[in-house]
Amino acid sequence: MSNEEKFPLKIEDDEVILRAAFRPFNIRKNGKIKPNIFVPPKNLDELSCMRSSIMNISECLDKAKEIAGGNKEFHGFALITNFCANNSSPPSEYGSVYIQDSRSYYLGHADLIIGIKTPINDEPLSAIDKEKFDFIKDNLYKHSVFVIPNSTNGPEISSCDKSQLLTDFANEVLDTILKA
Repeated sequence: MSNEEKFPLKIEDDEVILRAAFRPFNIRKNGKIKPNIFVPPKNLDELSCMRSSIMNISECLDKAKEIAGGNKEFHGFALITNFCANNSSPPSEYGSVYIQDSRSYYLGHADLIIGIKTPINDEPLSAIDKEKFDFIKDNLYKHSVFVIPNSTNGPEISSCDKSQLLTDFANEVLDTILKA
């Protein structure tokens, strides 16, 4: 059985996607995750994530720790579903924000597509793109649940009144991290 048969390329609306957060880049001084967790690297319109339907939580944690190193330290995860990503699109462009499988990097890798490339040399986005970009970033942040095992106040999960699925999954993630 091939990987595509065993692990479908299609990402369902209710699949939980994990995006690793790293200190100091994505973390405020108080230990909270910054909205910049949803800002792609320069000249890209996508963010690397991990698929929970392919990788279990321990594998996601191991991958996050593998990615960390040098001047970045794993700090937690942002969790979002494809449905929530789609709903982070500007109203006139529903579905312009989505998650796609990108297993060419590794099995379980996905890209959260924002649809607007970040500038290369700190040049500003056009006013229209800046407005769209800020809308998308703010909505992705609002639609996500954050799992922070080592916040200044102890283990923490942000609440999500829109998704019990994300909240339940976040509790599993936190339990796995704390046992590791």
